[in-house]
Order: sequence, then C-alpha cells, then structure tokens
Amino acid sequence: VNNNQNYIPYEDGSKLLPTNTFNLIWMDYEIAPDIKAVYYQRFNQNYAATPTTEGVSTIFRNPRFALRKINVFKNRNLNTAYDLYIQPGWANEAESAGRNLEIGIRTATSYLIPRSNWSLGTTTECTLAFSHQRGPDGSSDFYGWIASWGSYALNRTFSTQHFATVSFQHIRETQGLVPDYPMPFNIQNGISANVSENIWGAIFINNYLGVAPTLANTWASVWLSFTVL
Repeated sequence: VNNNQNYIPYEDGSKLLPTNTFNLIWMDYEIAPDIKAVYYQRFNQNYAATPTTEGVSTIFRNPRFALRKINVFKNRNLNTAYDLYIQPGWANEAESAGRNLEIGIRTATSYLIPRSNWSLGTTTECTLAFSHQRGPDGSSDFYGWIASWGSYALNRTFSTQHFATVSFQHIRETQGLVPDYPMPFNIQNGISANVSENIWGAIFINNYLGVAPTLANTWASVWLSFTVL
C-alpha cells in the first residue's frame, strides 16, 4: 500500500514478492457416488523482476492429479472435500527444488452455523516431495499450510471474509520444520460478492499475524472464481 510499487512487502515493509496473479485451473469428474477424479494446473504471472526472471514472467507449477471424497459426514450444514493427490515433477520448478514426485493430502471443511449468518471452515494441504538426487540447499522435503476462515452473510449477494493462514516447510537435513515464505503467517479481511451462480469475487486487505499493521506492510488482493460447467 505504501512505497512498495510493484512488490508485496515483508513484515518490515521491504520488498518480498513481485505483484503477481496466481492462477488455478481445475476440472473434476464424478467416477462414483461422492468420489471425483480431479485435475489441477497451477501457475503464476509475475509483474516485476524475480531472482530468476526479468519483467513480466509466467511460472508453471507441477500439475496435480487427485481422487476427491466429498460429503464425508452426513450433515446438511457440513461440507467436506478431501483429496489424495500426486504431482509429477514435470515443471521447471520441480527440477530447481529437487522434487521429481510429490504426494499429498488436501482437506476442505466448512460448517454453516444453524440459525445464523456465520460460516466457519478450515482448508489444509500437506505435500511430501521425493527426488532421485539431493535438492539445492534450502529445499524442502515436505511443506504445507493451514487456513482457517469465517464468513458472515450480509445478504444474498455480499458476505464478509476473514482468513488466517499459517504456512510451513521442512528443510532437508539442515533447519527442520520452519515457516514457509512467502507470507508464512498472514491474515486477510475483506468482502465478497456472489455475482451469479458461476461467478464469485472478493477484495481483501492483507497483513501479517503477530506484527503491528502499517501502510508499509499492508497489501491488497482480489480473488475471482469462475465455474464453466
């Protein structure tokens, strides 16, 4: 928000990451009652220089193939989606991080509190990486994140959104379990709109957990979700 131009700030206000768009394209297919096959493709576009690129650049992550179980618990106010996935080391980032194959678990659980406008939930991911060769110093052999959230429905269209996220990683042979940058502990507060059944959007103000917010360490983000079918 203040003095960072094209960069997201560290806790102290210095430059951490270039302003970017993180993209996730996915599709699923129901192969049995409440079981789906899922394909994810993740990539981000950077709008400023990084340590390995200049100017605008696009970086692809490993593709993800998953089996998803939904409606794990039979409760009309409780929504669940649990994934078991693999990520082949096909992207360039896999080689640089020493990850030839990854397996992981993703959970998404949300609960609509009866007779209220509140929804609460948690999303988690943990990924284990394998390699036939030692990765570079500072690379991780498992990593993940936990995001807890709450939402209050103002009306049929607008809702408040509140997220707290903790990211972690295990560094091979050296540091053990440590925070995972970028943004290992952050909070996001904003408002969302259900534009239609297939379009959802939100705008957030982002800060760090445990650090006093200032204009120098505050940034904004926009989320957009489109469903085609």
